[in-house]
Amino acid sequence: MRLHSITVRHYRRHKELRVDLDPERTLIGGANESGKSTLVEAAHRALFLKAKGNSKEHREMLSLTHGGKPEVEVEFEAAGKQYSLTKSFKGASGITRLVQASGPTWQGDEAEEKLAYLLQASGRKVAEQWNHLWVWQGSSSDDPLDQANAERESLVQRLQSHGGAAVIQSALDTQVADHFATQIKALFQDKGEPRKNSALGLAIQAEEEALETEKQAQNTLQNLQHAITQHEQSTAHITEAEAALKHLETEQSSLLRRSLEITRLRQLEQEHIRTAQEMLRTYETRLGAEQKISELRRVIAGKRASLTPQAEKLASLRHTVTSTQQLLEAAEEALRQSDQLLLETRARHDLAQALSSRLEKTQILDRLKARSKQIEALQTQRTQIEQQADRLPKVDATALRQLQSLERAHDKAQASLAGVATEIEVLTSTQSLQVGEKTLTTGQRLTLTDETELTLGDTRLRIRPGGGTSLAEARQQEQETQRQLQEALLKLGVKTLTEASTAQASREHLQSEWKTVNAELRGLDSEKFAAEWTTAERELIAAQAEVERRQTKEALDTPDLALSQRHLREAEINQEACRKQREVHQSAFKKAEAALAQHGDSTRALETEITQLETRLIVLVEHEGEDLLRTQALQQAQLQHEAAEAQVTTTRQSLSQHQPEHLEADQARFDRAWKAQNDKRAQANEKRIAAAALLQNDGSSDPAASLALAQARRQSAQAHRESTERHAQALRHVHELILEEQQILADQFTRPLAERVTGYLQRLFGTDVQATVTLEENQFQGLTLSRNNQSAFSFDSLSQGAREQVAAAFRLALAEILAEAHDGTLPVVFDDAFAHSDPDRVQNLQRMLDLAATRGLQIILLTCTPGDYALMGAKEIRLS
Repeated sequence: MRLHSITVRHYRRHKELRVDLDPERTLIGGANESGKSTLVEAAHRALFLKAKGNSKEHREMLSLTHGGKPEVEVEFEAAGKQYSLTKSFKGASGITRLVQASGPTWQGDEAEEKLAYLLQASGRKVAEQWNHLWVWQGSSSDDPLDQANAERESLVQRLQSHGGAAVIQSALDTQVADHFATQIKALFQDKGEPRKNSALGLAIQAEEEALETEKQAQNTLQNLQHAITQHEQSTAHITEAEAALKHLETEQSSLLRRSLEITRLRQLEQEHIRTAQEMLRTYETRLGAEQKISELRRVIAGKRASLTPQAEKLASLRHTVTSTQQLLEAAEEALRQSDQLLLETRARHDLAQALSSRLEKTQILDRLKARSKQIEALQTQRTQIEQQADRLPKVDATALRQLQSLERAHDKAQASLAGVATEIEVLTSTQSLQVGEKTLTTGQRLTLTDETELTLGDTRLRIRPGGGTSLAEARQQEQETQRQLQEALLKLGVKTLTEASTAQASREHLQSEWKTVNAELRGLDSEKFAAEWTTAERELIAAQAEVERRQTKEALDTPDLALSQRHLREAEINQEACRKQREVHQSAFKKAEAALAQHGDSTRALETEITQLETRLIVLVEHEGEDLLRTQALQQAQLQHEAAEAQVTTTRQSLSQHQPEHLEADQARFDRAWKAQNDKRAQANEKRIAAAALLQNDGSSDPAASLALAQARRQSAQAHRESTERHAQALRHVHELILEEQQILADQFTRPLAERVTGYLQRLFGTDVQATVTLEENQFQGLTLSRNNQSAFSFDSLSQGAREQVAAAFRLALAEILAEAHDGTLPVVFDDAFAHSDPDRVQNLQRMLDLAATRGLQIILLTCTPGDYALMGAKEIRLS
């Protein structure tokens, strides 16, 4: 189907207008309110709205500026033939005329039926007819899947042939699929677990109960058998434990005797060791004494030979010490006098320094007092600013911009309302004019925004400003924007935008003042002021105390700090010179004295050492005896030590035969064995008592018969569960196969549509873009886009401009597929559909629209900026 021309007469703002359309590309340009949308609306209503009627759509066609009834003529091509459609919308007298070129003519209802057949129109409302082809202004960013689902039957029929599916899902297929889905839902939960109340759930529960009964019967039988076995085993274990304990008693006696013998031998070993050690110490003592006596005699002889040269050098050193001592005493007297002068000078200087420090600390405290007043004044000012800000409405720059935006929207809505209003002015009249409830006389005027009756004498008129719908919409928009503005003002606590602007300006001014005051407080370092004040007071008190300590009765005057510093420096220089002179003489004296002392010490030390050595020798000889006696005693001590060592060796050999190193391990092994056998006997006795009690209590019934009955019931329940489970799994398998086939069929349906959408989008976004459309529950869902095989993003997540472009690509693909049922072509109308697309993207849009035209679609584009679409190569029509 292709449109050739549109002619409108007395249709809203158009008195008469004819537009001839290009078979492939038509660009209709013009400013706002030039009638572009009105023109294509007229064509759409001529095609789908019956001429007879007085609906809202019929009333909206009426012209407010031109007389006569609306009339639309559309020339088009359908089913390979040319037609001319004329509709005159005159209420109940409306006329429809359809003429086939060189063919028959149809009138009235017959013409409407023939037209609906040619257009393949459904029984939907007029606004919903060809909604997938007619992109009305303001709806270009709507989800195009709604239009796809509106044309689902036709679209699925066309996609079936493209996707290679043999048949679409029939009503019987749907009924079968629903039947199995219902069965699965009754049997299984969402996660695949059987439902408790289903046949499978009840069979599983019955099997579990039978299995539990079988386990209980089996446990009862096993418990009795185990009790018999346990009683027999416990009796045998008790006998074994008692025999082992008797054997352990014998081994315990042997261990005790062995332990006593080891203890005795160890004590004897220690006694022999002590004797051997005493003999060794005696021998070593006598041997050491003999060696010391020989060494002392040799050393004494050598030292007496070196004593004579020492005495001669000692006399020379004594003379040197006497001369250097006299020079040192003179230097020390001079240093004492300089020290006294320095002490007096330093006392006056310290006093002057303390007075200066007190003056400095006083000045610091005075400055802090002045700074304290500044900080207090600034803090008071900041508090006042914060209180003023708290009393103001909380209007910031963002809130003000939102209010301004709402006011602009309200002003725009008022302007729109005023634009569709009607003004009445009485120029001359001998009678009063009654307009609604108001009376107008000569020279008065009145603006009407609602449907109003006019009465002049016996004449009554009804005026409908703005054509009805647009006026109602304008009034509703004006009321809605006013409500939003009032709600925003009320939320902020202001009455007008001026008051909000004043409050926001005042808040900004107060905030600026607050920042300035805060900056000044930071400049005065107010946070650290208290610490500085405390430190200054403490330092002033310390300085005053220092002055009081330094000031004496002899120094009541205030010394000059600079003069005292100079005197102090001179005294320090004089003292330093005297000290250095004293140090020189002191060093010389110390060297001479040290040399004398060193040599005297060495001489005396040598003499003392010789005396000491001789004394030690005499004492040793007296204590140890003469040489012959010492030799005999040394030999005797050596023989006694050797005999004692032999006794230690003999005792250790006897001790090793009893293996004392294994005694502790043997005793621990015996204790473990004794405890183990006692525990074994006690445990066996407890088990024997428990087994006997169980045999007495459970010996009244036949556990083997109960087990056989429980096994039979469990086998029956298991067979029933397996049968029920096989049936349920079979139902699930059939259901899954149906779902798989439905998904395969859905993919076959949607793949050609997605491929066409992708082809158009690649003209916009590049070759790496991919579109996907899914068919679920017989509805088109999930339009998503992806790039470079990355994660997909949905249509709703796109920006408004991107939604306009993607929706246009989808509509073109949809029209291209559906056009196959209309001789391969359909008209696609875009009424200012790309208002949010940037200039660069508009260039690619033209490539996409051109591709659609080359594929047989008739593109009709309406825009306020026709210059942006110059590269489209379309036939351009300008409306003034």
